[in-house]
Amino acid sequence: TRHWWQLGVLVGYGVVIGSRTAAKAEAATAALAAGIGPGRLHGADNLAAARQGDIVFITVPWASQAAILEEIKPALAGKLVVDTTVPLVPPKVARVQLPKEHSAALAAQVRLGPQVRVVSAFHNVAAQKLAGGERRNVAHEVTSWLAPIEANDADDAARAQKRLRLFQRIDP
Repeated sequence: TRHWWQLGVLVGYGVVIGSRTAAKAEAATAALAAGIGPGRLHGADNLAAARQGDIVFITVPWASQAAILEEIKPALAGKLVVDTTVPLVPPKVARVQLPKEHSAALAAQVRLGPQVRVVSAFHNVAAQKLAGGERRNVAHEVTSWLAPIEANDADDAARAQKRLRLFQRIDP
């Protein structure tokens, strides 16, 4: 999650990071926000964070996806959800284990219902690359997924592509 908010802030978005408790999220964002200026990064409990976003990113492990989606579902009607979840199940984390819906995003769509628009993205960006601060390479990899974005609705895919193309502006 930390690296996704960094990319969002770098391109000028205000970012709200959710956590199980507002205090935990606020403590994390206070430590992370040093050096980026006031007002660009905030913490809130998961539901409050989802209420504040017009696009909501789900950046949780597969084991947590269902519970988080149930928690924030009341705030998601009419919003676009970008699901980055990859269904990895320990101890076999080197191999994707598809759910009965055939993808984590389809499982999210079933759980959230038709009033929420779900797209699947960012599965091609390695966590270690994000953690390494290789911004130019990350920007290239992040935008390389824009053509194969997965969505049930072409308008949702186009909306996600338009908003997320801003990542191409990232400079090292």
